[in-house]
Amino acid sequence: MMLSLKIVALTALATAAVAAPIKRDDQVAACFNGLVLTGTWPDSCQAAVANPGIIQSIALNQLSMDFTGATAAWAPVTSSNEVVATLVTIPGVSLPIQSVRQHIVLADGANDLGSIEADWAPASVSGSTLTTSLPASPLNVNANAHSEFSSFIGAISSQASHPVTLKGTVDAVFNLGSFGQKTINGIAFNNNVVLDGLNNLDITYKTGAYIDLVGAGDVVAGSVLSIVNPSKLTLKLGDVSLDTTTAAGHVGYSTIKDLTLVPGENIVIASTSFDGSLPATNALFNDLSVGDQTLHFTGHAQSSANPALNGGLAALDSKAVVLQGFGGPTSQVPHKDWSLKVLPTTGSDRKVEIKATFQSPYYGLPVKYVSTDAASLASSGAPLFTFDDSLHFEVDSASTTVTFTAELVLELTAANKPKYQQWVNDANANGGKLPLELVWVPNVIVGNDGAAHPVDWGTDFSGDITVGSDFASILDFFP
Repeated sequence: MMLSLKIVALTALATAAVAAPIKRDDQVAACFNGLVLTGTWPDSCQAAVANPGIIQSIALNQLSMDFTGATAAWAPVTSSNEVVATLVTIPGVSLPIQSVRQHIVLADGANDLGSIEADWAPASVSGSTLTTSLPASPLNVNANAHSEFSSFIGAISSQASHPVTLKGTVDAVFNLGSFGQKTINGIAFNNNVVLDGLNNLDITYKTGAYIDLVGAGDVVAGSVLSIVNPSKLTLKLGDVSLDTTTAAGHVGYSTIKDLTLVPGENIVIASTSFDGSLPATNALFNDLSVGDQTLHFTGHAQSSANPALNGGLAALDSKAVVLQGFGGPTSQVPHKDWSLKVLPTTGSDRKVEIKATFQSPYYGLPVKYVSTDAASLASSGAPLFTFDDSLHFEVDSASTTVTFTAELVLELTAANKPKYQQWVNDANANGGKLPLELVWVPNVIVGNDGAAHPVDWGTDFSGDITVGSDFASILDFFP
């Protein structure tokens, strides 16, 4: 009986919400109270939510934009794994919303840039806070707003933050218990949202990966860079080219392939093509031979194959200090734990089994071994073995141990037996280890670079190779 009276009272309040000149928040509260307690939603309540104000604020705790798809030039796929909306407070009621569908217009200042029609997404409400997500959906840029959208990209690329407006409507499914489910369409919103920007990106040079001479004075240098994204944006940009300059002028272009920027630190490989015909380039190389130098990176007219990005990236202006000689410390040694095993067939073909652990020295960037231009692995001043084509490996942030075959350099002849005897004696005296002197220039693909380049993995190497007790059996192969 008491419950019936309460329902009657609330229904009356909801009906009176239109007839009486009461505050709009009270009207909305009466409507939602009536919905929760009676399962009813009169036309007067639908009219009440058609005006913005129910959603009082919106926070995008994460936002992704993908500019790489076939149709992404003016329709980047946009998503968010956490959208938090603050709803108008309704005392004593937490709205039982279980899913929402968003119809969003993105505006920058007075310009409507484009719209998103999203699919349904699960939602939950605690108190007056609604939490949901934005399923991956194209942001369809208006045909008359291309220039304004590029300016928006430029703003979030170069500024620490940038205000936008999110407006439109949301449809919501309410779980009303014994009353079943009720879909309320067209709940309007119009909210200012401040997006954290890239702030021109904080770029730090970590180390040089490779240097190739590709022509008369032209050089391609691969640099491992740390790019810090201070925002909550995840941007999939594809291949990006940046104009590269010094204080003396243009020196070339730096390309980062398949660039995706996530919040926080991003380790990337940048391939810079230096134009050796330019005085500024020659001056840079001379200066790098004696000290560190600063390179500036800016967007240009052909920074991206995506026209929507070109205008935006033009606003980007960053810099990094390149270490002397394109050097710098690697994150770890590229190889370790070498071992050699004599095989039963070594006497006839000089083939031995080699085992080594390989790991990326480029701060977690993947490395794919392709081939070797030059390899000389020596011990005690004499060549010990060379590789054949059986070495293959790929590594990412972890390490991999590879077993492959190699060929002893010195023939198993009487003239060479004293050297092999010396190696056996040295191994016996050093706990089964031989000092390993390594000259090795493998061709590897670093990160998303796409092309194989020669890298020096021998000059700075200092270590041993472990040989087992079977190593002494190599003396049995001599006449």
